[in-house]
Amino acid sequence: MHEPKGAASASSGQVYVANGSGSGVWTTPATSYITLCVTFKDISTAGTQYVASPAAGTIKKIYLTLQGAITGADSSVTFAIGGTSIDSSTITAAQSGSTAGTTFSSTPSGHNTVSSGSVVSVASDGGSTNTVDAQVVILIQVT
Repeated sequence: MHEPKGAASASSGQVYVANGSGSGVWTTPATSYITLCVTFKDISTAGTQYVASPAAGTIKKIYLTLQGAITGADSSVTFAIGGTSIDSSTITAAQSGSTAGTTFSSTPSGHNTVSSGSVVSVASDGGSTNTVDAQVVILIQVT
């Protein structure tokens, strides 16, 4: 047994990809992502939604998109994995200037690792006053 051609010059983590003609190249594998989606039927009503991750990975970004304008006050949305808050993940949906399609985001900085089957909770404080749906998308880099 021996190392594939060019193994000595390949960078750590690279894989050999054959081209089908008896040769190939060393390359860095593509990063895989999955998304978890949660819909609040009314972001202006305090409540919590839950979604399970089908794969292990790291939550890299969270997006919240309003389906209409909220009024009265801002709504705050918090995120947790199995009851542990995700660092730097809170999203404040600002009522000022909000319209359908207004999107807010956060970039978690810690406590953002999920295992396959981990439950992510998404909680709205119900701070705004009118009935507006909101879509939450959680971007996970698969490990």
